[in-house]
Amino acid sequence: MRISQKNKRLVWPISLLTVTVMLYAGSILVLNFYKWKPLSILIDMRPGVTRFPVIKVNFTAVYDIKLEVDRKIPFEQLVCLMGLEGDSNYQLCKNISSPVELTWVLFSNGVALKEGTSHRKLSGGYGSTITRSIGAVSLEEGKDYLLEVTSLRDASVLASTSPRITVEAQAPINKPYAVIAQLLSILAFLCGGIGIISIIWIKRMEP
Repeated sequence: MRISQKNKRLVWPISLLTVTVMLYAGSILVLNFYKWKPLSILIDMRPGVTRFPVIKVNFTAVYDIKLEVDRKIPFEQLVCLMGLEGDSNYQLCKNISSPVELTWVLFSNGVALKEGTSHRKLSGGYGSTITRSIGAVSLEEGKDYLLEVTSLRDASVLASTSPRITVEAQAPINKPYAVIAQLLSILAFLCGGIGIISIIWIKRMEP
């Protein structure tokens, strides 16, 4: 069976689109191969103890423990409520005190490995969400961990922001993987663009 000239011209653009799918799939695989964020679960900010499900990681590294909230109330007010006024020097925070007071304990095999409090670490992260780091722990691949967080004060004013405790690998560790994933995504976009433009051009060149 002979392949028409038109179909021959379409072979390489279609091949480019196939490569596009493969590159994009590769970028997702690289970015999600490791559990960079093994825990992100809502916490009741009223006084009490919250015990989280078993934490398992497939990459030995240092992980930050953070309080993370959505930006569902005015930014300046939220920064103050999170106790991050040191990052911003907002004058508004003189009139809005932070109700956040958390302590945490990390267990493995029933043994307390490390504990901390939100008073010891006040660094924040700003993006689509706002985070307040409350500690850092070393987690080993293949081990099971349990995290227990206690809220000492009533911080339910943050309830509308979906407060949650997040355990996430520190940025310097996962950054190379994120860069590789981004490069693969860019290559996928370029290949896809060239492939689509080529198909359009070939169609227009038809007699």
